[in-house]
Amino acid sequence: MIVYADNNLKKEVERIWRISFPDDSYDFTDFYFRTKYKNENTLIWMENGKAAACLQMLPYTFTYYNQLIPIAYISGAATLPEFRNKGIMKKLLTHAYYEMLKKDIPLSILIPQEPWLVDFYERLGYTNSFMYTSEKFQTKSNYKPCDTYNIEEINDNNKHDAYRFYANYFVKENLCLQKSKNDFDALIELYQLENGRIFLALSQQNIHGICFTNPMDNQIIIK
Repeated sequence: MIVYADNNLKKEVERIWRISFPDDSYDFTDFYFRTKYKNENTLIWMENGKAAACLQMLPYTFTYYNQLIPIAYISGAATLPEFRNKGIMKKLLTHAYYEMLKKDIPLSILIPQEPWLVDFYERLGYTNSFMYTSEKFQTKSNYKPCDTYNIEEINDNNKHDAYRFYANYFVKENLCLQKSKNDFDALIELYQLENGRIFLALSQQNIHGICFTNPMDNQIIIK
């Protein structure tokens, strides 16, 4: 049986998340369920009165060939180990498609947690929309910061202008997930939680660039 979550079942959803995604820190999972999770976006597969699998359909706006359309981002799709390999997630996702149809949501997207899941999701109608790449740069010993711009860390005084720059930039990108101001504020909180830092490049108080950084193994990851 498939049901929507309620406040009691929310605890079961969080339990499934922590078991299924053990690499996520306690702080991150707590952050997710505090800022992103909503009962009305969460479907649960019940097996003998127990929550066995779940997923969230997070609502977003998406740029689609010069249009802004509603989409659902599939998040937290997970099944408890003892209930896996029984076709539960396929049934849960199929049900989610019908729920999206009722809400006039024409498209859903997701990011597979593991490479082997790509084939699974392709069988359900998904296809790759972008490739992930990375580059490594070594700072030279004589490196000097650029003096063309003033560099500021994001703060309460400039984050409104930072969001406006961020939103104006990405709304011009095709096939791109659009973040609300609340999403952006949550993103700032997440970077602070994970000891990341967000920098702005300014000239005459106008923002010309934004940079999201995380420390990792004596390196800096720039997203």
